[in-house]
Amino acid sequence: MSPPPHPRIERRRVPGREYDLSALTLDLAATPVATELSRRSAVDAIRRARAWGVTTFDLVNSPNPPLWESVLAESFPREDAEIVTILGRRAVPERREPRPAAPVRTDDRLDSWTESLPESLRRLGGNHRVIVEWSIDPQSPTPPAVLTELERARAEGVVLDYALRRSPGEPRPGELRAIPAGLESVDLSLLRTEVLGRSDPTAAEGAPGWIARDVFSGGLLDGSVRIGGGPGPRSAPQPLGDLRARFEPVLALGFLTERGDRTLAQAALQFALRWPRVVTASIPMPPIGRFEEILGYARAPALTAAELSRLAVGRGLASGRPAVRVEAAGER
Repeated sequence: MSPPPHPRIERRRVPGREYDLSALTLDLAATPVATELSRRSAVDAIRRARAWGVTTFDLVNSPNPPLWESVLAESFPREDAEIVTILGRRAVPERREPRPAAPVRTDDRLDSWTESLPESLRRLGGNHRVIVEWSIDPQSPTPPAVLTELERARAEGVVLDYALRRSPGEPRPGELRAIPAGLESVDLSLLRTEVLGRSDPTAAEGAPGWIARDVFSGGLLDGSVRIGGGPGPRSAPQPLGDLRARFEPVLALGFLTERGDRTLAQAALQFALRWPRVVTASIPMPPIGRFEEILGYARAPALTAAELSRLAVGRGLASGRPAVRVEAAGER
């Protein structure tokens, strides 16, 4: 496929590492592949995204990672040195029988991951450069053996790297102190800015880079969210109060699109990617009809100083309130 007639998506260096990621990562979890036709469509969309410069693909939220690993191998049958896949650690099923008192297992997820990783690399074929994302238990510090094993796998070249993801909210004291410069997975959007209040968003030396997640706030910022109750004609409508609570923060961002030369999805991507620590923003695979808009986000006018000043970044972030300050009538 010939390159598109526009600049490719930029690439960003991971702090303290010798590799880059594309500024956009495509989360493939919601892309349908149940039928042969939908699978072919998915492969075509992935290849088109690669022509735009997307080289990072996210399977962390996939309900069927093995299936998607094979789809990626089909999409890229030849080795491509820039392709990177983000894999989530696979938790083992909850045990119903009591655990033996000894030996004490450090973390069953670690055992599960080390057993499943070789199969994932095999399914990915020639493009098996992977980043493993490990979720931190909010109730306990990450066992040292986890960091040791992840760092060993990186140092030996088994995996390209690893990223740690902690639960939203205040971090435990010193929780990430043991992480070498690399990657941390965080929620960051126009409506989710808590991480900016608890961490320095600049590219400070020794700080891990960020994989920005939920950039579209569950579909509110790119218009993909479903409005109303459940599927079907008998579903109950969503209460007006609930709709107001969901959409008033979005409507308050209307000044970002009032000129008509930028969509809210483009503004959301520009906002997330303006922070130096953000290496890549993981977003759902857009429909091909929206590639120009979403993958071409950088061609829209950049957020202006005036627009940024109206975004209440740094104020009320710990409470989880929206990032925008709603102005009084006539205030400019």
